[in-house]
Amino acid sequence: MPEFTTASKSNGTSNRLAGSQPLREAFKNFNGEEKNRNGQSAPQTPGVEETTSSELPDTETHESIEDFKNAADQLSKTIEEDATSEADLNAPPVESLETTKIDLTPEKLIGLAQNKEAQFFHDQHGDAFVWFPTTGKDGHFECLRITSQVFKARLLDLAESVALNPPQPTTILKAIELAKLKAFQTQAKELANRHKSDGTKLFIDLADDKWNMVTVSNGSWSVQPQDAPRFLRNKHQLAMKMPRPGGDPFELFKFVSVDSKEEKLLVLAWTLGAFFPAIPLPMLIIVGPPGSAKTTRSRRLRSLLDPSVTPVLGDMELSNLFLTFHNHAVPCFENVSKFTRKEADMFCRAVTGNGVERRKMFTDSDQVLYSFRRPIIINGIDTPSIRPDFLDR
Repeated sequence: MPEFTTASKSNGTSNRLAGSQPLREAFKNFNGEEKNRNGQSAPQTPGVEETTSSELPDTETHESIEDFKNAADQLSKTIEEDATSEADLNAPPVESLETTKIDLTPEKLIGLAQNKEAQFFHDQHGDAFVWFPTTGKDGHFECLRITSQVFKARLLDLAESVALNPPQPTTILKAIELAKLKAFQTQAKELANRHKSDGTKLFIDLADDKWNMVTVSNGSWSVQPQDAPRFLRNKHQLAMKMPRPGGDPFELFKFVSVDSKEEKLLVLAWTLGAFFPAIPLPMLIIVGPPGSAKTTRSRRLRSLLDPSVTPVLGDMELSNLFLTFHNHAVPCFENVSKFTRKEADMFCRAVTGNGVERRKMFTDSDQVLYSFRRPIIINGIDTPSIRPDFLDR
């Protein structure tokens, strides 16, 4: 029978086991069991030094060899089981991954949007909208046209997060049509354009990324996320500056040059009245010779009330006035020379708040009603119309 020793007889140096600390601990326990068996130490091979806890134990019998093999096998299994258990704990649960993915249909997609508190409705002009939540730490709601590319993108993003397979284009298009249907199953909600007043409070849409608005009431104001009323956002609109407490209304004339005290009171009264669209407001007409800073004054007044990518409008906007008045809260026209009878009549309607009917599409007889009341700025060398009804406004 071969002899197993822990020392070389030729040079007397110890052969230590190369391995991990758990194996050394097992050898230590094995030596203790051998020493405690029958109350005496295990037999030792003559001429061989006793090993330390990290050395291979002396074994001379077949029983000791088998015990050592069993202990090593058991320790190896334990290490493998611990490693497997730790990997299982760190891995994501398979069941949760499977349950978050579904076979997507248009009905399920709209249902998921409603579960996220999306609200479908139509406005006073018969256009379909959705009050849709955003994600992230600065989550808020946005008022989107159901036919807009933004809403389509939001639906696509929602679909990709829950669908087993990439959503088909037809699924998104059918979901949009279903959203339109739900929008007209509810009562109409009025949408405001930049400014809104209810008799006791004034609301101003800041048009910022977080969809904040300013609420003015009882001599104080606050900034808060939009809820009610809701505002229509147009592509040309720019964000207003965040308001600060204090200030003097007459500081306006550091930026808008006005000569006489009477004209300053007129401009200041008109500017304050422009925040209240429910009140008919006379048109502010700035006339003067070339180079008298008419457009500069118009731009600065417009930027205070309704910042826009197109602060002043020209002949192109005059050709489609009802859409211009619908989209711009404070329309500002520059270098106007003369209005036609129809144009002058449209300006009168915009001041008093009368509606305008238009055919929705050239291929059908559906009509859409636009109703608006706007504070209007016009500049030019002369007054653009001398019609009595125009001059009254």
